[in-house]
Amino acid sequence: MFLILKKNKKYKPILLSLLTFLFIAQVFFNNEINQHPNNDSNTNSLRKSGFWDLTGTPISIDDSNSSKSWAFVKANYNWVSGSGTWNDPYIIENVTIDGGSTGNGIEIKNSNVYFIIRNCTVYNIDFTYVGIVLNNTDNGKLVKNNVSSGTGRGIYLDNSRNNTISENVVNDFYEGGIKIYGSFDNEISKNNLSFNSNGIELYGCDDNILIENNINYNNQSGSGRGIYFYDTIII
Repeated sequence: MFLILKKNKKYKPILLSLLTFLFIAQVFFNNEINQHPNNDSNTNSLRKSGFWDLTGTPISIDDSNSSKSWAFVKANYNWVSGSGTWNDPYIIENVTIDGGSTGNGIEIKNSNVYFIIRNCTVYNIDFTYVGIVLNNTDNGKLVKNNVSSGTGRGIYLDNSRNNTISENVVNDFYEGGIKIYGSFDNEISKNNLSFNSNGIELYGCDDNILIENNINYNNQSGSGRGIYFYDTIII
């Protein structure tokens, strides 16, 4: 091209115009890339496994308290998304919590919106506390969480209905892996429970569904069982 242009000087203005246009276009393109929301400068918006380390700051949501409600938490923290409907549930995912032996890891109270807690890691839970607890709470899903290591209890449902506890790993709890108390119409399926006192405990419940849970070596207290239930109908 340059050999031809040397012999045809009348094309030089065209070449200069073309180069100027390409330079301006490149500057504009680079500016657009830098402002794109998925650029590396905005990694805080990306959801990566273990990205949110909330050590020392347990999650506590109480829909009867405006300063702790789902709406308040959604407006103030970037580790929750969604709107609480069936089609767009609230989602808490990819959070790591070291309970520090000072409280529950994740607690949801007085809630009947739709929500999912998944792929979270909760550990170091002391005797009187729980890794994940649903209290007077309906329409939740606990899926593929890893709850481990504590003298307390792994997952606890109290007076709660229509929840799903599925594909979680719950290990090393002296007070039990999963406990369902006074709760109805919940599904507990495909969880892996090892080295707890009791694997799954149910008290004062009806119509809870247990499916394909893998329960091994649960006898931490010396009198533990794989599944222990009292006054309960299991389908």
